[in-house]
Amino acid sequence: MGQDFVEETRTLVVTQHGAKIVSTRTLVPDQVILIQCRRTRREADARIVGQIREDSEGNYYGIELLDLDVNLWGIEFPPVAESDLAVGRVLLECPRCHGQEVTYLDVFAMEVLLAEERLSRRCPRCKDATLWGRAAPRAVEEALPGTGPRADQQVQPPRSDRRHARVNLKIDVCILHPEHGEEVTVTENVSRGGFRFKSAKQYRKGSMIEFALPYSPAGGNIFAAAQIVYAERLPREGMTAYGVSYISSRKVPSRT
Repeated sequence: MGQDFVEETRTLVVTQHGAKIVSTRTLVPDQVILIQCRRTRREADARIVGQIREDSEGNYYGIELLDLDVNLWGIEFPPVAESDLAVGRVLLECPRCHGQEVTYLDVFAMEVLLAEERLSRRCPRCKDATLWGRAAPRAVEEALPGTGPRADQQVQPPRSDRRHARVNLKIDVCILHPEHGEEVTVTENVSRGGFRFKSAKQYRKGSMIEFALPYSPAGGNIFAAAQIVYAERLPREGMTAYGVSYISSRKVPSRT
């Protein structure tokens, strides 16, 4: 600390204006570091927001880019309004030009991606429709265990007090909780407003989480904020069923 150093590290999560990184160094809040993205060769100054946790791999920090006009990661992020309509989000890549974009998925696009592992999208650089797949983990790396995606669909009629119809869609999801750490599990159902999952862990109702849906151990995972709003003990299974409500990106600041 207080000395110049060079370290090759990796991002675990990226946002338009920041990231979550792991480092063997001890860094302090408000410390300014220079970040270079190996894929784009672009550089930008970043501020250490704070330490998230520590394990055998190193220290995990949230960083914030100081120049908001720099596209350090070379990833296109869609308008905020689109994120509020999403069931899931994923980092996709054009097979022709290798351009990468954060893509917000509705239920039907999610099913196509899980079944075919490709989505037909118009590429703004190629000026043509191409079959986009998950981005290679060189841009967003994940080191979490998990299983491959799978899906069973059945539309569930909305209750009178429910804003969005739910779809019984089993999708791998990664949960990040400040007390319970990381967990990869499977959704029971999803909607535009949230999702339901089961866990042996005891999450507190009202607690904040981050989630990646759909989740892939190969990478390309985009995390977003949500809140545990419902909990139901299932004694016979030794589990608890949880209801998660998405938090509008308009209501919370971007997190790294």
